[in-house]
Amino acid sequence: MTADFARALRELSRAPRCERCAKPGPVCLCDRLPEAPLASRLRVLILQHPQEQDVVLGTAQLLAHHVDDGLLER
Repeated sequence: MTADFARALRELSRAPRCERCAKPGPVCLCDRLPEAPLASRLRVLILQHPQEQDVVLGTAQLLAHHVDDGLLER
């Protein structure tokens, strides 16, 4: 890991977090996604790799918030 990358990660960890997705503000996508969850006739099962839950840019949680009847399994 380069020093610049490590510094960027430290800055992200200190950034204020979004109330909706809990991601740091600079990587939050909530303002670009629909307010209401996407409707689906099917239940969507989202499988998350165990290591993704520790990744700032992980998308499984974000998807679970934006799909109606989405179920996140870790």
